[in-house]
Amino acid sequence: METVDWVSPLRPDRTDIAEYTERVRTALAGVIDFNAIGNGNAMRMASYVRKSPPFFNIGNDGRFHGSSLMACRSISGIIVAHDYYIQELILSCIEIEKEGWENRYIDIMLKTYGRDGEIAAREYILGNLSFDCLIKEFPGIEYATDNSLCVITHNPALADEISRRSGLFCGVLPLPFPVYDEEVSIDTELSQHSSAPKELLVFGYLNKNRQIEAICDLLSDPRFSRFRLNIAGAPTLDVQASINRHVSKGGRIADHGFLPENEL
Repeated sequence: METVDWVSPLRPDRTDIAEYTERVRTALAGVIDFNAIGNGNAMRMASYVRKSPPFFNIGNDGRFHGSSLMACRSISGIIVAHDYYIQELILSCIEIEKEGWENRYIDIMLKTYGRDGEIAAREYILGNLSFDCLIKEFPGIEYATDNSLCVITHNPALADEISRRSGLFCGVLPLPFPVYDEEVSIDTELSQHSSAPKELLVFGYLNKNRQIEAICDLLSDPRFSRFRLNIAGAPTLDVQASINRHVSKGGRIADHGFLPENEL
């Protein structure tokens, strides 16, 4: 049986990518020998079997992907791009809290994006360029794909752009959500003139990258009065504070607390 090296956050890491990996492991049981390598061991060469190119799952949180990002730049493999914008991950890897981070960041941006990247990095450091404006032009995904063989994304809308920026083939594979034996039939058809609200659901581990605050802000606009947001995830402290502020105003946002998938 073939062995596959799979670098990813692993349970009990509080990230949806750890849950994704568990689904992949279950689905491939008996088909391949699944060598799961946690982020903490990603730079340990002894962790790899190396019978085939490894898979590197890359998100945007340095706690779960910092070592994986460094590893994928050292070992040619296949990038599973869970996030397109990974500048927060890059900044965490250069240890922004330590002296000299500015020069390290400028060097990365110069090597990844050329002169334009260098200028943007300097402007960001000086406070003349916001982080949101920075990532629109310089998302960071090229830094992760620099040494990779190809890329996989779950978002078909991003595949062409990732391929253009990386110069690599970018395949699209859907997320492996579990299918339960007893599925409940749900009628999703609503009349165009129905007064019933459109129910939105956000679940899983919720950090700033999930843009919950932006969604809550949108729903405060009367133009979106036909939508109602149900939050059933585990937010970070700063995201929870933002959710609490919006919920306290009443209206179309409900915080149900964390719910496992079979209760969603």
